[in-house]
Amino acid sequence: YDVWYILLAELMLNYGRLRGASPRMSRSVAAFLACTMVVGGPPGCLSSPIATRSSHGLQHFVLLVVMVGWAHMVATPDHWRILAEHYSLLMFAFVVSTIWSLALSQRQNGPELLVRERLCQATERLDEALLARDPIMARLLIDLDGAEVQAGGLGGGTALTQEAFMHLGSKGEGVCMWSGIVA
Repeated sequence: YDVWYILLAELMLNYGRLRGASPRMSRSVAAFLACTMVVGGPPGCLSSPIATRSSHGLQHFVLLVVMVGWAHMVATPDHWRILAEHYSLLMFAFVVSTIWSLALSQRQNGPELLVRERLCQATERLDEALLARDPIMARLLIDLDGAEVQAGGLGGGTALTQEAFMHLGSKGEGVCMWSGIVA
């Protein structure tokens, strides 16, 4: 059961970190992203969760140390033999990827963007999502990154035509990417 406690701790830490980085993030989206962050880092497609990358890399490293310490305390010689014989490559990959993720997260943790710059980038990316007819990315950019919807034009001032508007339709209908999935 101890492994489940470690997994639950990681999920709760990820969830809290995501909600702290983007208070506008809904509980369901934060829970989904928290689950994906157990095996990967914060999503790079949104600017608000990227702020958690450094602390998330450190969290993975600390949890690796905790798991190794726990295994050292409770594992029998048979456990270690089975681990070495059948899972040595997996364990090597886990250790190397954790250390690599920590090193990259610390190295790539450059200066934080000002809020104004982050909003401008989000609005520009919203323009791209609208023109690509991608309602999922558009909704995420509006809800999580605070992209601004400007009536009568895109964020860069381009006038919207009737064709640029997305009709989501009901399930299975519509001409947009991901049509009918997001309502």
